[in-house]
Amino acid sequence: MSTRIDSLFFALPFFRKDSIIVVHHNDIDRMLSRPFESFIFKRYMNEIDHVVLAEFIKDGLIEKTSVDERRVHVVHQPSLEKRSVEDMNLDTRKPVVIGLGQSMSQDYIDTLIAEDKNGDLDIKYSFLLRSKTTDYQGKHVIVSTEYLDRRVYDERLLTSSVCIVFYPKSFNLRYSGVIDDALNHGLVVYCNDIAVGKYFANKYPNSCRLVKEDEGLVTPFKSSVSAADKEEINNFLLEHSGAFVTKQWKCCLDRDK
Repeated sequence: MSTRIDSLFFALPFFRKDSIIVVHHNDIDRMLSRPFESFIFKRYMNEIDHVVLAEFIKDGLIEKTSVDERRVHVVHQPSLEKRSVEDMNLDTRKPVVIGLGQSMSQDYIDTLIAEDKNGDLDIKYSFLLRSKTTDYQGKHVIVSTEYLDRRVYDERLLTSSVCIVFYPKSFNLRYSGVIDDALNHGLVVYCNDIAVGKYFANKYPNSCRLVKEDEGLVTPFKSSVSAADKEEINNFLLEHSGAFVTKQWKCCLDRDK
């Protein structure tokens, strides 16, 4: 949600409260760090309904604000296309690691580039990463600030074998659509030790794996990475299918609480 919390909630008196649903994305972390926005949120939080994209965000929002838990609903981000794990060539992907999110830790990118320049990357994989500020093309690492159109974005998801999501520690109650896209295409996902990474690693431990900084963020790619778990990918596809998400929305819209 791009609208500022304070601007949004100042407008609420002009609407019928029980008709309002706020879908949260990256605004919760920001709101909790700003006392005025937090004050405004708490003034109206139990007069409207809140939709979040994962259970850990619901739990965190309730814990941090004491919002009525009956007002908070989990609705998964739906897959944009109907996919089947049987159609995915999980064992024949290219040895390429992609990082499609522009929130990728710049410290990690800088470290990776420095090791590539020095010839210190003893790995079996190539890296294709996005950055907000850095363009680089080396032996094992390519980093680009260029916008990826949908064709290129999808092509990387269909042909690569691993997706990395190494985001800042400030990602507390924030989701990652990149992880959704990666699992939706059968990629293995590696995350650093942040809340959204822990959430996915707990649900899909063989397909989404945590990497702690003291282990070395490049270490997993010095040998071949096993493919994603087909049963876990299938479970993910079911929980993000149109039918499943429709049921979640119906529960959200049911006012007979």
